[in-house]
Amino acid sequence: MPGGAVWISEGADWRLRNLRHEDGLTRWEVWHGGALWAEFAMRLAGEHNALNATAAAALAFGRGLSKEAIVAALGSFKSVKRRLEVRAEVAGSR
Repeated sequence: MPGGAVWISEGADWRLRNLRHEDGLTRWEVWHGGALWAEFAMRLAGEHNALNATAAAALAFGRGLSKEAIVAALGSFKSVKRRLEVRAEVAGSR
């Protein structure tokens, strides 16, 4: 990844901060080079998903995509349908 690793630590070039879950969304800030770069909101829960999305954002930015396009793309990401799809219900179990 261009510019170093994504992480939560103080020394990371791309840094995730202020991770929170509000109104059914995972929200966080991405800091790059010591300054606030963008704020993200995504429907997927979990720190691991925010870290993966931040890494993808850093990679996309390094390949020339605009910050605005990256924020919009991650904000509209719905994940894989089959992971959350109820396929059957038997005796009350899904």
